[in-house]
Amino acid sequence: MAVSHKKLASWYLQMAHSLEAGINLSEALRMAGGPPRRDTMNMADNITAGFAIDDMLKNVPSWLPQNDRYLLSAAGSSGRLPETLHKLNEKHLQTSENISKAILATIYPLAVLHLGIFLFPVLDLMEFDVETGTSMNLDRYFSALIPFLLPFWFLLGGFIVLVKKSNPIVRWVMGIVPGLRGYRKAQAIADFSFALEAFINAGAPMDDAWYGSGLVSGDPALTKFALTVSQEIKKGKAPGSILDTSRVLPFDFISLYKNGEKTGQLDTVLATLTHQFQAKANSRLAVVSFWYPKLLFLLLAIFIAIKVVGYYAQYFEFIYNFMD
Repeated sequence: MAVSHKKLASWYLQMAHSLEAGINLSEALRMAGGPPRRDTMNMADNITAGFAIDDMLKNVPSWLPQNDRYLLSAAGSSGRLPETLHKLNEKHLQTSENISKAILATIYPLAVLHLGIFLFPVLDLMEFDVETGTSMNLDRYFSALIPFLLPFWFLLGGFIVLVKKSNPIVRWVMGIVPGLRGYRKAQAIADFSFALEAFINAGAPMDDAWYGSGLVSGDPALTKFALTVSQEIKKGKAPGSILDTSRVLPFDFISLYKNGEKTGQLDTVLATLTHQFQAKANSRLAVVSFWYPKLLFLLLAIFIAIKVVGYYAQYFEFIYNFMD
């Protein structure tokens, strides 16, 4: 059973407040609402039975995101669970907002595409014949409509399923579509910065923090680089000394990270980077949602104009033949 980002955000916030009020984790899990009740009660029972948080998380169904498990595991080990729960609350609220914006941005283009699919065969309804005159042909309309409409619905449904399963195909599609490519990159860095700050605040070792943040980003190139940095950290190197070799992270990220590392304000810098790249991702998404519907509408208008010209050409040919 899937749990919405809004419900997860509310659940994390409820538990954070309970823990800050001095309530133990088992009782906090029993009191908080949002995810399936049976699952949260099982989680509470596992904690009461003496399970470590890592072991308890292994028994939680798939509604709990894998990225959240990394952060909760690190926070549970360090005793900084309330802070991490607040961070996860903020993250899921942001994700919920982004999804709502994406859905709203998608409704209009989908409506335009459906309008185009239904309009294209309309002019084919009319048949001109010198002997029988003008007639309507509904069979011809539906035979022209169905080959476009059904494959479109099939592809749309398949893409929605791939999005829900976070399939790599979705990432590949976003990587080749102008506008979405920039959004995907900025969002990955925002997610990476958020996770790295959360891991550090949770008390995770720096090598684990980098590796886990790479996984959270969801970007293969960033994940690979984060693994390289993690291995170098284990050899005694500071992350800042390795960043210059990166072709994945932009200059402004590298510069600010090094400053934060030198001044001891890395968590503050990472919070700034998260907001900076999230704003950039939101801006790219806004541009896409503004221009793509207009381009689709322009293409639709061009196709309709072509159809209308073809219709009148056929009509005038019929008149000419009739008078002849």
